[in-house]
Amino acid sequence: MILLLTSIILSLFALLLSRVLGKKNPGQSSLYTAGMILVLVALPFSLFLPKLQVETSLLNTAAITLPSQSTGMPWATVFIVIWSIGSLALLIRLVCHYNAVRLWRKNSERCTTPQWTHRLHECCKMLEMDTIPSLSISNEIYSPIVTGLIYPQILLPNSMQEWSEDTINHVLLHELGHIKRRDLWISVASHIACALHWFNPIVWMLRKHQATQCEFACDSFVLSAGANAKSYIHAICDVAETANKQPNVALALAMANKASLKQRVELLLEDQRPKGHTLTIALLLLSATTAFGINLVTPVQHQAQLIKEQQEYSPEEINTRHDANPFPGE
Repeated sequence: MILLLTSIILSLFALLLSRVLGKKNPGQSSLYTAGMILVLVALPFSLFLPKLQVETSLLNTAAITLPSQSTGMPWATVFIVIWSIGSLALLIRLVCHYNAVRLWRKNSERCTTPQWTHRLHECCKMLEMDTIPSLSISNEIYSPIVTGLIYPQILLPNSMQEWSEDTINHVLLHELGHIKRRDLWISVASHIACALHWFNPIVWMLRKHQATQCEFACDSFVLSAGANAKSYIHAICDVAETANKQPNVALALAMANKASLKQRVELLLEDQRPKGHTLTIALLLLSATTAFGINLVTPVQHQAQLIKEQQEYSPEEINTRHDANPFPGE
């Protein structure tokens, strides 16, 4: 049951602190949220690691009042069975998302127009990216998306033909920003965290908050590359006209799918200057160390065992032992 308690406490702390950091810098606070999601993914596996035994007397009295083990199935076993069924179901759904994205990629048409490939190369050069992803057009999507963990690919909807040149450039910058920031990896990790902690609603809230932060961070990333804020806002609004029809899947990132458009516009109009990551990294390390420390330390209760053994004797036997001469030979 230590996993249940640690999951709730850690996710609640991560969500609250992520929101506090997000008020000051919504873009860079995504670093802390992404790190805490990775900690949540690794947390269940810490239960199988060797434990460090630490002698303590804080829980001695609690150990005495624990009920005796029943002859039926232990509660820990019941929890593990139910948890495994729920996690397996959500992981199967993740595989279904993978198949859906794979069909999108398979049915898309590779964009080989020199004008488009030139724009893609120019945007990659602007973001100082060495790897140039493939660019395709799909009839099955309504919003520009990034897919492909190993071999990234940008999929554009047919509605792109109605966009202006500035909108197309900003769309490419936004999607390339996701690729350079490796946001798709964090998105997949957040879905895995929800599968492993499906019993914890705070983890689901954290995943939704992370998706919104991801868009904020990418918007800020595009502006830092030299894009005009007002022109970029127009591009987001053009995409948002049809983006609401786009389903949310784990292995693809849509440009304007779930994040609040109004809040994104307000943040883009603000003067957000880059800030240091020292505090964010320090908080992340502190949170991760505390979480794993709780799961890797097992208290050894020697005194509780001694008291338990003493309670097995009757009061008459205990009084006899106390009144006995400790030096019978004298």
